[in-house]
Amino acid sequence: MIREKPERVAIRRSTRRKGLRDIICLALVIVLVFFVFIFGKQQYELSVIRSEKEQLRQKIETLKLEQQITMDEKKRLSDTQYIEKVAREQGMAKPGEIPYISNEAPAAPDKQTKNE
Repeated sequence: MIREKPERVAIRRSTRRKGLRDIICLALVIVLVFFVFIFGKQQYELSVIRSEKEQLRQKIETLKLEQQITMDEKKRLSDTQYIEKVAREQGMAKPGEIPYISNEAPAAPDKQTKNE
């Protein structure tokens, strides 16, 4: 059997170790890149969800306001004086009354105009 010189054996071992170190470093870099990618993707998805949450919160506030307006209108519609007022604004009259129709445009309700 042929024996190799100890120097060659040492060189081969160091070459194997270096190759193994390179493979381990490459694997660590790949794992690190993978985790950074996953973390970035999750952060992006969280920001999208937060944005949608804010939009939905604003929509809920708008719908609550509309609901309050509708409920107020419902309460007013149970009042006979309010119903009579709305009916007269639309030109309706009680039986036996003669409606008065004006040719003038109705005045704007308590809105201040800015003179420029």
